[in-house]
Amino acid sequence: MTERCEQARILVVDDSIAFCGGSDFTRNRWDTQQHLPVDQRRRTADGRLFGPRHDVEIAVDGAAAAALGEAVDYRLRQVMSTPGGLSIVLPPRPVREGDWVAAIPVDGHNLVATAGAEDNLALEPGDTVMVPRRVNTVMVLGAVPRSGAVPFVEGRTTDYYLNESGGVREDGALNRMVVVHANGAVEPIARDTVLTPGDVVVVPTRHIVRTVRTESELQTWLRTIVPLAIAALVF
Repeated sequence: MTERCEQARILVVDDSIAFCGGSDFTRNRWDTQQHLPVDQRRRTADGRLFGPRHDVEIAVDGAAAAALGEAVDYRLRQVMSTPGGLSIVLPPRPVREGDWVAAIPVDGHNLVATAGAEDNLALEPGDTVMVPRRVNTVMVLGAVPRSGAVPFVEGRTTDYYLNESGGVREDGALNRMVVVHANGAVEPIARDTVLTPGDVVVVPTRHIVRTVRTESELQTWLRTIVPLAIAALVF
């Protein structure tokens, strides 16, 4: 009997539990054997429906998991012994405006200065008006070593706050940075953009590709990508 798998995915945890099959280890992969066109149970974390999935996957433990661990180790050694080595890719987590904005931004200064002639929205029952507390910091989030608040300095640009946060990580996508203003408005920014108090700088991630050819290089790279992978899942 000949066995073949076009795209095998194997995940082994401490040689004690393992997952193997054709399904990606990601979100939106659960399904039943019926693969119904529409299934109300098949939803994303935020409640949206997603389409049917048709994959075969197994979960094993004990000796079977240890055997899969040995198989992975054998394959890695084979690949690393070739001239091309092993390429590892860490995918990015895209940043969408909808992740950050759930309100209609209003220019409060303009509202007061024009005595309500401008930026005076008509409200409906159940609406909530939020006036943010004035802060004297700029938040930097995402692909930086030290996410958090940085004291605001008049006239300083994005680059200054990035440096104060430890610089940009290897997986940082500078060409897709955005700033979330205190009023909820979102816009793309560059390193030379002058920021204001209360701004939140978001540095999204990008693909990282590394080629390793020895076991020591692999271990070093795995130690490097573990915090990046965790950050990609959390951020």
